[in-house]
Amino acid sequence: MKNNISNNIEEFKNWMNKKHPMNSVNQYCVYLGYPEHSTIIPNEYRKTFFTYEDIESCKKVENVLVNYLSNETVFDVDENKNKKKISNFKSALEKYKDFLMEKTKVSNMIKYDKEPSGLVNKFTTLLKSTHNLILTGAPGTGKTYLAKQIAAAMGCTENEIGFVQFHPSYDYTDFVEGLRPVSKDNCDNIGFERKDGVFKEFCGNALENFRDSKKSIEILQNEQSVRDLLEDFLQEQLELGNDDFLETKGTKNKFRIIDNKPKSISIYIPNNEKTSEISLSKSDLITLLENKEEITGAKEIQLYFKRKYRTQQDSYIYVLYEKLKNRQKKDNPVEVSKIFLKPFVFIIDEINRGEISKIFGELFFSIDPGYRGKKEGVKTQYQNLVEQGDLFSDGFFVPENVYIIGTMNDIDRSVESMDFAFRRRFAFAEVKAEDNVKMLDELEVLGLKDHELKQ
Repeated sequence: MKNNISNNIEEFKNWMNKKHPMNSVNQYCVYLGYPEHSTIIPNEYRKTFFTYEDIESCKKVENVLVNYLSNETVFDVDENKNKKKISNFKSALEKYKDFLMEKTKVSNMIKYDKEPSGLVNKFTTLLKSTHNLILTGAPGTGKTYLAKQIAAAMGCTENEIGFVQFHPSYDYTDFVEGLRPVSKDNCDNIGFERKDGVFKEFCGNALENFRDSKKSIEILQNEQSVRDLLEDFLQEQLELGNDDFLETKGTKNKFRIIDNKPKSISIYIPNNEKTSEISLSKSDLITLLENKEEITGAKEIQLYFKRKYRTQQDSYIYVLYEKLKNRQKKDNPVEVSKIFLKPFVFIIDEINRGEISKIFGELFFSIDPGYRGKKEGVKTQYQNLVEQGDLFSDGFFVPENVYIIGTMNDIDRSVESMDFAFRRRFAFAEVKAEDNVKMLDELEVLGLKDHELKQ
């Protein structure tokens, strides 16, 4: 049971980071574990929500808890804080129900018989040896379904499967990285930020797994402790509201945290003449805490990262570092499990419908099986905007545990225009209708009746 709960927590965190990266994942996990420690609800319901693996059980317990959430001090003696925390609890519960619904849906999509078909085994072996595979065939031969079956046979769960469908309007900014509009200074002003595309983000998740699989339990414990410490601190600061300001040591600049993003922390500085809002790198802060560096001033942060110039961000990072360092001394080690290397399969449906050179750009080099995991990587079009500490700050590369499956209809005229440089990096396998007849039997096992299949 304990392992099931741990797995659910890990899967929920991965799902949240992918679907709702702006939310505090660790804080949500705390709220979902609330019933286990409550003294005002019946004993039979004093379990963490991660115990429940189906949506019906989750809803049943939720209905019971509604009566107890009206308690004026269920979370906090302060009335306003209590209301906010009840709201956060309900939000966390809604996210967990969404997670369970999607998990059930995806697990049904990739379910296959205990003995995968000979075709699945054949193509799985081919994918493992080539890393890149394109399934070709006439429309309606089950290529997309087969691709998901291959991913399942590789041992992938929903967290290790990426999916996208190319079309004529799809481009580099969707797939690799691009500039996206964002609001600035908490008003109507609009600016632009570099955002990872779907494939680069997917490769980042795979790279984290690849690196974490080589780490010891002690290192993983230290890293998780630091991340939990940081997320809890940021959540506390955000809950304190507009009146709680932090202050730099030398210049006495007041500032407060206004947003917690996946890779950065947004702070508001009311007396800054140039800009009232700047972003701080989470990676810098985490690195300093993980390595237990004794930093005594902002100048030492510049020296530690071997930067040519000191930035104003260093002063604000130092303030946060000091506060977290004091908490870190009192912090107890967290419980973590050994992380094992997993395959990550990225499926590109209708791969020939997109303009390949426009979508992949300079990535032709990096998807070559012979260059997987090469640290030097390639410089992307927006490389100068990639934050220091980003997984691909020195250049992009495709990790060794990433596999790509494309599907294409061979009767489409767009096949002829595919770049030869792209073609030679993929193995091609034809899928015939008679080869994949078993797919209909498998769909029937999943609960689809004859009339539904005909539709």
